[in-house]
Amino acid sequence: MKIEGSDFTGSRVEALVRALGLKNAEKMLDKNYLDADLYTSAVFKKIGLTEAQIKRVQRSGSLNSIRLTKTQKEKLLGRQLMAQNGVSWDQEEYKLIGGNLKIPGLRENDSLGVSRREDGTYQFFTAGMIFTRDDDAFDIYKNGKVGDTDTTYEQRNNTRMTAWKRDLFTNEYTSISFDNAFTSVDKLSPQITIGNDTYPGGTLISEYFKMHLIDSNEWHKENYGVNQVGVFTDSLLLNGQILNKAGYDGKSTKRTLYHPFGTGAGSENCFGPMSNQGVSGWNDPKKVGTGAYYFNEQLKLFKSWGLYNGYEFNINLQGKVHL
Repeated sequence: MKIEGSDFTGSRVEALVRALGLKNAEKMLDKNYLDADLYTSAVFKKIGLTEAQIKRVQRSGSLNSIRLTKTQKEKLLGRQLMAQNGVSWDQEEYKLIGGNLKIPGLRENDSLGVSRREDGTYQFFTAGMIFTRDDDAFDIYKNGKVGDTDTTYEQRNNTRMTAWKRDLFTNEYTSISFDNAFTSVDKLSPQITIGNDTYPGGTLISEYFKMHLIDSNEWHKENYGVNQVGVFTDSLLLNGQILNKAGYDGKSTKRTLYHPFGTGAGSENCFGPMSNQGVSGWNDPKKVGTGAYYFNEQLKLFKSWGLYNGYEFNINLQGKVHL
């Protein structure tokens, strides 16, 4: 078996524990893996113990009575993790099947991420973004108000954002709040009637949903000025549509993206950082104060955190989530 991004080949259970790290694998097992009663003689033989060693550990009841190599420890831990969680090896399909092996520490809407450190070890993490929407955000564009003359910059700047990352084994938590302007309400989609008023129907209104990064295509690069954009998924819209895993609502031909904006916040149900008031050239990432500049700063942060294309961010929308 070849572990992507590494030079390790070997048994699958050994590969799993080597990626997790012995200490992390022990935490997941939640019992002393050196207890000899957990294993059969056949397992001891498979990891290379001699008959004399097997008799010694069975007599003492502990694998502490012999000196195990690091590889033998990894194989034992891996086998016990698999057995304890109901995972088995399918020789015909040539893969691990069944069971319910979970990395600890995942909470509501979290996704598992894995990144390789410079020293060759792996970090298991989860990450996300918290958007806090202003209380009057839905009123900005109701009843057909969509122009820059009938809304103010302060109104269009209707959202705050905090990005975070958490190590699943150490629980180390890192967060950064961005104080530049953001928008999170739809401006340009067809209006729908709610009560006695009308509102653009594409605003995302789920408390929890997902987002993943993709490389920008030529249109994205030309129009947004950045090399990556985010794709929002799994959210309910104000008009009742639901975003699928590709970011489409099943009705519109446009995806719901995370991308930069100018001061006008011309959104069709997308989110993103806005340019500072009075700053032109909104899609120039090299110009300080533009939406593209702020977006690019976020991309640099995500890269430094080891967040990669396709990783599903935990998106939590707070404040005025829906009408």
